[in-house]
Amino acid sequence: MPKIVRGRRARLSTEVPGLDSILGGGTLRGGIYVVRGAPGSGKTILGNQICFANARRGGRSAYITLLAESHARMMLHLESLDFFDPDLVDGAVSYLSGYGALVNSGLRGVLDFLRAAVQPPRGRRKNSADASAVIVIDGFLAVTESNESVTELKKFLHELQLYADLVGATVFLLAGPAASEARPEYTMVDGILELREDMHDLRAYREIRVRKLRGVGHLRGGHMFTITNAGITVYPRIEALYESPSETDTCGQGLTSSGIPAFDTMLGGGLRTGTTTLLLGPSGAGKTTFGLHFLASTPRTEKAVHFGFYETPMRLVEKATAIGLALKQRVARGEIALVWQASTEQNVDALVHRLLAEVDRTKATRVFIDGLDGFQRATIHPARVHSIYTALANELRVRGVTTVYTFEVPKFIGPGLDAPITGVSALAENLVYLRFVELHSALYRLVSILKVRDREYDTSLREFHISSKGIRLEDTFDSAEAILTGTAVRRA
Repeated sequence: MPKIVRGRRARLSTEVPGLDSILGGGTLRGGIYVVRGAPGSGKTILGNQICFANARRGGRSAYITLLAESHARMMLHLESLDFFDPDLVDGAVSYLSGYGALVNSGLRGVLDFLRAAVQPPRGRRKNSADASAVIVIDGFLAVTESNESVTELKKFLHELQLYADLVGATVFLLAGPAASEARPEYTMVDGILELREDMHDLRAYREIRVRKLRGVGHLRGGHMFTITNAGITVYPRIEALYESPSETDTCGQGLTSSGIPAFDTMLGGGLRTGTTTLLLGPSGAGKTTFGLHFLASTPRTEKAVHFGFYETPMRLVEKATAIGLALKQRVARGEIALVWQASTEQNVDALVHRLLAEVDRTKATRVFIDGLDGFQRATIHPARVHSIYTALANELRVRGVTTVYTFEVPKFIGPGLDAPITGVSALAENLVYLRFVELHSALYRLVSILKVRDREYDTSLREFHISSKGIRLEDTFDSAEAILTGTAVRRA
């Protein structure tokens, strides 16, 4: 019996940022997809964004309305969006009304209307980029609620599938929220995307879910998206996208300087390249200053990224200058990138994607994240926090990035430390604790290394000072009792 060779069906990129990732690489050319959601969930914007993306790469797009808003009103709303190009309208992007065909001839009339509107490519291969076609049918609810029987509806979808294959078109059916998951059209289409808007306390957020996708591995569950002047941007959940790191961990054996020679000695020569280090301590203990030393010591041949939530780039440069670090010059030369975002209403997945994109852009070998708790506050679902941190740490490791994080703890003075993050071992190979102790009504800063994985290190506690020349570590502290009790008592 001869062997049957099956070729892979061509894929069509939606070019909607992040959407292809959750779709496993895009949609199938010739496939039919239902996009459902309540009014205002973003269906119309998504359909138009896909149409214009296809037109810009040389394909043909047809946006067909049944019982949706008028084309003139739709254009009025689309004009403010960056992807909208009026020069493509009525050329590469056609806006057509199929309402009359539906009313006069039912489902058969809609099919005949489509066949006349989008013709098969002539003189070009069906799967070539300039022959790709996108058809969006807005108001598909009008079809499903027509007086046609279930049999007629299934027949319509079957013939629509044959037609899509013939013209090499990918069809998107925009519909309202599902009244039932058992609707006949859901069993026949290639995929179902659901858009929704939800609330968490007073905060509104948008979410997309792939309810069905034939023949393609995809990211399950909910993924947040935003609607801005750029259109729709999808942010795949980090722990789903990087369930396994994107590359193989090479486990670098080199050492990276912390920027503080005496601290490198405590570490046994420095931080192991490609590892993560967590700096724990209360506000004002010196965590940011430690991180600035780490950034400023980046070799001229490498790049570094500061990703912070609290201090703007200008304030960081001023702080570094005050302690004798030439950060301003490094930033001006593009050797160190300062990325800041206000710790307000943020999307945690968007933050992580922004960080990784900056690492890719700069080819950074060092990253200083000032305020890991900023990601925690941006997470709507607290149960995700550990998985997000783990995925981020793993991804930075395999990219060969040496990372230093800070995390603020509430306890200013006194013994003991309650770990603010569960599963710290998965997050960081190195744990460093900065703290205050009191001696004769004065506060002193101490640093101690709690953990360095698979290496010997100095377990002693050191006093350190921050001056115009940066951080300076002392050899010892006046009293061991200061560490055990939190209140130093000078020996006679």
